[in-house]
Amino acid sequence: MSEAFEVSTGLKQEDSLSPTLFNLASEKAIRELQMETTGIAIGQQLIQVLGFADDLNILENSVEDTEKAVQVLERAASKLGLKINMEKTKKMELLGEEDNTSTGSLAFKNVNEFRYLGAVLSKNKDWAREICVRIIKAEIATFAPNK
Repeated sequence: MSEAFEVSTGLKQEDSLSPTLFNLASEKAIRELQMETTGIAIGQQLIQVLGFADDLNILENSVEDTEKAVQVLERAASKLGLKINMEKTKKMELLGEEDNTSTGSLAFKNVNEFRYLGAVLSKNKDWAREICVRIIKAEIATFAPNK
């Protein structure tokens, strides 16, 4: 262990160490979120957040619980010098009435679908478009080498 030191500059996008350092920092914020929120039950597991790199999905049973989870995440991230990018923040409500939710300094844009890890997730659970896209990509991958 070393003595504490202050970091006065951020991470560079191209730096190969950036993803690792970001994951270490965000892990602490996510653990705090998991301790203070309920999440949703999937089988025997309670799931509060799904994440890959800097993409996080907060899963809750109500708008109020989601707002609380975002506040916890924002507070925990702020302690580490991280901020939520509001340009990329969206809300997709699967049940109930939609509203434009504002939580403190956070405002959520309502969407009916969004792309996550290459797949289109849809509010109405319409997988036809995603299946068509995957079939086209498979055909391109299969027939492109023959040309």
